Amino acid sequence: MIPKLQVDRIKDDLLILAEFKSKDLITRKEWGAYDFSKVEADINSIFQVLRDLDSSPLKYLSRDDAMQISSGISNALEVLNRIDSFRIDTVERPNRVRDEICEQLTKTSENLLSLVTPLQPYLALKGGVISQNIEDIYRLTNEAKKVLDDSKKRAKENQQNINEITKIARQTAGSAGVSIFTPEFDKEASILSRRSKLWLIATATLAVFTIFAAVIFYSWPEASSDATGWQATLQNVVSKSAVIAVLFTGAIWCGRIYRALIHQATVNRHRALSLKTFNAFVEGSKDQQVRDAVLIAATNTVFSNVPTGFVESKSDQSGRVNLEISKLPKSNLVDE
Repeated sequence: MIPKLQVDRIKDDLLILAEFKSKDLITRKEWGAYDFSKVEADINSIFQVLRDLDSSPLKYLSRDDAMQISSGISNALEVLNRIDSFRIDTVERPNRVRDEICEQLTKTSENLLSLVTPLQPYLALKGGVISQNIEDIYRLTNEAKKVLDDSKKRAKENQQNINEITKIARQTAGSAGVSIFTPEFDKEASILSRRSKLWLIATATLAVFTIFAAVIFYSWPEASSDATGWQATLQNVVSKSAVIAVLFTGAIWCGRIYRALIHQATVNRHRALSLKTFNAFVEGSKDQQVRDAVLIAATNTVFSNVPTGFVESKSDQSGRVNLEISKLPKSNLVDE
């Protein structure tokens, strides 16, 4: 460690050296073509060393290093003074003088750089620069880690929000579907029910006409006494039977249409009631597989063949939806 007096001396030389930064040392109007552009890099190197030394704790230098650096700064001051005082009108061969100064400047810059460069890591360590840099790296690393953790946390929260929104959207879509199709089934059931009543009236009317015709034809009209056996049979039996058969067939046909319409009305009303209770069954369980089972059962209930008793019911399962619960995807129509 060198004494403070020697440190102050070096600092003073550095201040004098810094004054040359405000001067034009590369080109000047009075120099003409004899400028110092080819040593501009060396001049910048000297000023860079100046900045490094000025921010370093010079008191930690050894005496030999301090003397060599002080000598290098003095040489730099000397050569920069020569550049500043260079005049082409006061020398006989300005080109030669300029080249000599450039050569001296290059040697001075390289010498000063070779002296200071090996000492910079040590001075930086003593000055706390490296420690501060390490602390800054740790601090920035911790901040980056915190930002990353916060980002992961926000991403997880956003994913949960997205899942919740998706769940609500699907439930809302299901409720909207129920609210849309339930009135349709109710409306269709009402229309079919009104039509079936008309066909029921037609069936009853034809049945009454059939009975009435059978009663009337029993005693009227009688066959004439002049009619032969075949004529009497044709007049008394065949013609009357034809009329009654037509009326009876019409009554049967109208009755079948009534049965078909009332069957369809009953099925549509059953589907409307099934859709109204669908959400209650689905929302009543938190288990995904149970919900899937409820969904399949509700689908079969709504869209499969429904025995009403009005028409013949077949025992086949062609209208049912057959799915195995274990083969259902994890993300189904209704999410947990």
